[in-house]
Amino acid sequence: MVVTRKAPLPPTPSSRSSSNQAVPRLPKVKANQFNQPEHSSPLANGRPKSADSLDSVATSKPKPKSKWRRKPKPKKGFFRRFMGFVFEAYLVWLAAYWFLICQNPYQSSDSSICHTIQATHHNVVEPYAYPLINHALSHPAVEPYVKELGPYVIRIHRVLQPVAATAVSKFSTHVIPVWNDYVVPQYYTFVAPHVQSALVYLGPYTDVVGTEYERYLAPYVRVGAATAWKLQEKAHPYIILGWHKYLDVYRYAQPYARPAWNRFKDANLRVFAYLAVYRRHFVDPHVAQMWAKIKELSGDKIVPSTTKPAVTPKPVPIADAPTKEPSTVAAILVEEDTHSPVPASTPIPPPVLSNDQNLSPTALHVTTVTPGAIDILGGGPADPLGIPVVVEPDVVPQEEEPQSPGPTNPPKQEPAPVVPVADKTPTPTPAHAPKQVTPDEDNLESFSTEIGLDLDEPGEEVEEEPPTGHPEESDEEREARLKAKAEETAWKRKEITDRHTDWEYQLEDLKNEQMNIFKLALYNVRKIAAKMLKKDSSVQRAIDEFGADGDRYLRGLESYLKNLVKEKKQDKSALWERVVQKVEAKFEKRLDDVDRMVGSWYNEVSANERALVEKATGAVAELAQKAQVDLGLDYSWLDDVTVEDWVRYHDLMRSSDSFHEEVSMVQNGTHAERVDNPVFRALKELRVEVDDIITGFKSRLRRIQRDGERAFQTTNLDEDSKTKPSEDSPVSILPIAEETEASIPQVIIGKSPEQVVEALKEVPLEDWAASKQKNSDEAHEEL
Repeated sequence: MVVTRKAPLPPTPSSRSSSNQAVPRLPKVKANQFNQPEHSSPLANGRPKSADSLDSVATSKPKPKSKWRRKPKPKKGFFRRFMGFVFEAYLVWLAAYWFLICQNPYQSSDSSICHTIQATHHNVVEPYAYPLINHALSHPAVEPYVKELGPYVIRIHRVLQPVAATAVSKFSTHVIPVWNDYVVPQYYTFVAPHVQSALVYLGPYTDVVGTEYERYLAPYVRVGAATAWKLQEKAHPYIILGWHKYLDVYRYAQPYARPAWNRFKDANLRVFAYLAVYRRHFVDPHVAQMWAKIKELSGDKIVPSTTKPAVTPKPVPIADAPTKEPSTVAAILVEEDTHSPVPASTPIPPPVLSNDQNLSPTALHVTTVTPGAIDILGGGPADPLGIPVVVEPDVVPQEEEPQSPGPTNPPKQEPAPVVPVADKTPTPTPAHAPKQVTPDEDNLESFSTEIGLDLDEPGEEVEEEPPTGHPEESDEEREARLKAKAEETAWKRKEITDRHTDWEYQLEDLKNEQMNIFKLALYNVRKIAAKMLKKDSSVQRAIDEFGADGDRYLRGLESYLKNLVKEKKQDKSALWERVVQKVEAKFEKRLDDVDRMVGSWYNEVSANERALVEKATGAVAELAQKAQVDLGLDYSWLDDVTVEDWVRYHDLMRSSDSFHEEVSMVQNGTHAERVDNPVFRALKELRVEVDDIITGFKSRLRRIQRDGERAFQTTNLDEDSKTKPSEDSPVSILPIAEETEASIPQVIIGKSPEQVVEALKEVPLEDWAASKQKNSDEAHEEL
């Protein structure tokens, strides 16, 4: 067995240093934030030099390029951009309308838009938006900034309010009249005719759309609306009951649920605090050790801090000061005395400072300070009650870092400013010391000095002069006053009459415009209704069913007649008459159903026409009411108002009422300027069709009825011939002729309709005409 010798490994590369021992190469340590000291040195302006060097290295190194490019934002389509533009324009228009029209103090507006915005503001913004905004502004982190902005907001409001009021008044007095006097007439002169012609041109297309909607969508919409209404009616009681039950449960559970919720929140806070304590005790040390190990393995070392955080020293006694200058360190411990409060108006004696007095932290005077002395003792932090207190800070000894080899010298303590000490026992005041004055007295003295009033001297009594009456005016003054008043009244009358004339012109223009619009809309509504009637399958189906039912009734009557003739009964004639009457009543009932169906459809069309009438006249009535509101109070305060003025004032509403009557006459067809009504022609065609069905039914019914009467009359005549002989031969012609000749003058001279009908029944020519009609009907049936 041959063993192969392993090749020797190459030696490890030796170091270039003087040592012969191979040293492994360590990875290059990168400077990062962990090499910075824990505390910044105050000598380096709050920033160590190493941090500056690290920042310079970090800024000099170029940033690596991102591997992933930012995806460009998807561009919005044209439709979305257009809709966004329309929405923004609508919001701008709505805001402008609200501020210029709804909030205009010079012009009252009863627009539905203003009412809608006001209702939304009252029902949505005030109860939901304002509380959230106020809560956010009252947050402790925001409230100081809001208070700082308060004076600026008041100043801006004070500056902008007159500007806004002036702008609104200028807009109301200049822009709105120009708009009403120039822009609106130009629109009605040049633009409105083209708009009307465009509407007339687009009428057939809109009619087609309306027809298709009524044919395909309207039935489903109506059924869906009716179903929804029924469901709402059924569910309404249950909804009300459920709401009341919910309120009862809420009122019952509120006293128990709210404390339970508060206890639950407190328990959660306690549990989280308990878990946080144990996390800091058990988890944080392990995490810190793991983090230190990670930094050690990555080549970073924690650099110990060479500086200590600034520590506020305790005040030293004044006796240690080497000079005789005023003390630079003093501490005041202020304690509020709740047992014997001192009024704010109690004067505080001026403090007496002694340069030789030794103060120590252990021997301090406790002084009760009134709110008036806050300015004297100011300079320290304030307690929640607003009293300044200088609190002696506790000095926490700095823990020594294990890495720091030697102690560091603390920074030199700066002397604190001089603070006066107020003692409990007031020092005697010298005789030449100035008088102590409270702030209120000082303000009162300054105010009295400013107005030139001496409070020490008693005021002089001023004798009141007896009131004197107005001096008698002369004739010239009286004439001048009356002339000025007459000129003012004439100017007011001219201004009111001009406005009244303007309102009348506006009312007439609006009446003409609304009349033209009403006629065009009325014609379009009628044309669409006529097309719907012709193409409505339900109406045509009802008419066809009506004709089929009439044929079915007649066939049944013929079958019944055949069976009745074969039977042997005594009262066949009476039974036959009763059956014929029932058939006629059944046919009349079916006719009433068709008439009722067509009538309900026509009532809907009439309702649409009446809605157009109310829409046209409502605009005129609204304008007339606005005119009366604008003029009524001015006429009341006019000195020389007359009955004619009030008649002219009330003529505004009378003109509106007359316009309503005129529009109603146009709608019902009694006006001279009638509007073509295609609905009547369509109804006339339907009536002709129904009349044909009725005529055919009645003619066949009369034929069947005569057949039955003839059959039953022949039977009765045979039975009578057996009992008595016939006596018709001697009176076969003359009595008939005499009765005919005698009956003609009676009919012509004048009888009641019932007598005329009875007289015509006695004419013998009727039998001949009936037989001729019977023969013609039989011939038609054979064909």
